[in-house]
Amino acid sequence: MIRSGKDWYRSVVDGVRLDTADLGERGNAAMRAVASGHLATAADQLPAASELFRGEPLGGLPGPYAQNERHRLEERRRTLRMERLK
Repeated sequence: MIRSGKDWYRSVVDGVRLDTADLGERGNAAMRAVASGHLATAADQLPAASELFRGEPLGGLPGPYAQNERHRLEERRRTLRMERLK
């Protein structure tokens, strides 16, 4: 949400969750579980992280930053899928 006043604008982000942040947290937790041998935990967390993807990441956003993020997120999706198949 954006709030405004006389001569100012402010973005209010309290309580906002980003799917990219959730992906990072869930993916990292799953990878830690794999590394520590907790495969049952990883088996639960890997699908939860993968399910955050629906279609192309940042689809329709132009520019080099969005393109680089799209590439990074697609790589992360591939990594999670590969770990899930192991």
